[in-house]
Amino acid sequence: MKFLRILPAAILFLLPSCGTDQEAVSAQEDKITSWLQSKRIIDYTVSGGLYKYVPNSGRSSYHTDAEAADGDSVYYRFEAHIFASAPGELYYTNKPAIINSNPTINTTYWPLDRLGAKVGSTKMIDGLRRGLPGCRQGDSVVMVMTSDAAYGSDDVGVVPRNSAIIMMLDIVSVIKQP
Repeated sequence: MKFLRILPAAILFLLPSCGTDQEAVSAQEDKITSWLQSKRIIDYTVSGGLYKYVPNSGRSSYHTDAEAADGDSVYYRFEAHIFASAPGELYYTNKPAIINSNPTINTTYWPLDRLGAKVGSTKMIDGLRRGLPGCRQGDSVVMVMTSDAAYGSDDVGVVPRNSAIIMMLDIVSVIKQP
């Protein structure tokens, strides 16, 4: 019986934190939209906390380049930053130009080879999982993600929980499934 008296108080104590997370995501959405507008980027798509655009989609080969779909393998180089109101601290990259120009980057734990993922089956953060389909070989892709599309309420390395992130990918190749 004592448990039943404590339960409502515990629920009331926990509810505000749920609202706070949603308020944080809403604030992140506003900051992402403001940043995109400040850069005069209008041709982006939005899907559940993922803001995606392809700055080089006007290239002549765009419509004939291989497009990633479920089951295809995508190989890419990328840089990832914490996003506050613009790209902030770099927390991971495998782009040689960035690594070579910044001697303070410790690459001891970072694989420098291009990364690969099989669309639809490789385990990854939700925003990247939803952002890779439709990418084409040769694309430069910018994906800005609210915390619920990124790492959520988990601290991951130097990325604090409930952080928005931005990933800038260069799609090296798309290997279509047979």
